[in-house]
Amino acid sequence: MEALPFLVGLFCFYANEIPYFYPMIQNLIIVLILVFILNLPFGYWRQGVKKFSLQWFLAVHLPIPGVVFLRLYFELGFQWWTYPFMVFAFFLGQWVGALVRRKRDPASMANSKKINS
Repeated sequence: MEALPFLVGLFCFYANEIPYFYPMIQNLIIVLILVFILNLPFGYWRQGVKKFSLQWFLAVHLPIPGVVFLRLYFELGFQWWTYPFMVFAFFLGQWVGALVRRKRDPASMANSKKINS
């Protein structure tokens, strides 16, 4: 919770705008967590298919409408400073989902190598 005032100060240009940023930062944190969770199953799926196949493409791109919906629902909009955080949460969810698949099912990793060859 100590990071919240730091983040508010980081993105706040004028002292009178601080109350405006608190709900926005809270919404951003909620959306980042939801984007991470949303991408876990898609990363898990992506790990088990051939790279650059149709299924791989879908596993990477199907969560994007969900991310857009979350941005609009939580009234984040499309402000430039939110993009690095959102992209990080998106790909972290994909990466952790793939990592879970590699740890749970080593046979799928062997199959994936055979498919990619």
